[in-house]
Amino acid sequence: RGRTGADGAWGGGETGKGFEGSTPSPPARFVPRPTPIVPGLWCVELGAVNAFLAETPAGLVAVDAGNPGDGARIADAAREIGGEIAAAVVTHHHPDHAGGLAELIARTGAEAWMHPLDAAEVRAGNGFRPYRVTSGI
Repeated sequence: RGRTGADGAWGGGETGKGFEGSTPSPPARFVPRPTPIVPGLWCVELGAVNAFLAETPAGLVAVDAGNPGDGARIADAAREIGGEIAAAVVTHHHPDHAGGLAELIARTGAEAWMHPLDAAEVRAGNGFRPYRVTSGI
């Protein structure tokens, strides 16, 4: 489980910058309309990727934060369904899943939850963890 630093910085420090190999979402400002999947679970379409909002007793939990620039869209989508984001779960630290995290946290004050190895990479602004070739591959 990770948190931002005092300056709110993740992924290189500036929202929308710093992730190696990332492609920001289009700059057009729109509020995506969340699509209900099942009661209590919503899909937020962000273009090339999706994020999800799950209703919990503590508030909404965002699953993934999209590309750089998507954090505000996810926060706005949460307000569209009448909720506030309490936490964000990042499934893995690729830029299309963690790229909008700094902006999402800055707008909502949400906690960020992810594997500690991913958290270290996100804090360092790395879009991808170095891969090692192992036997059998």
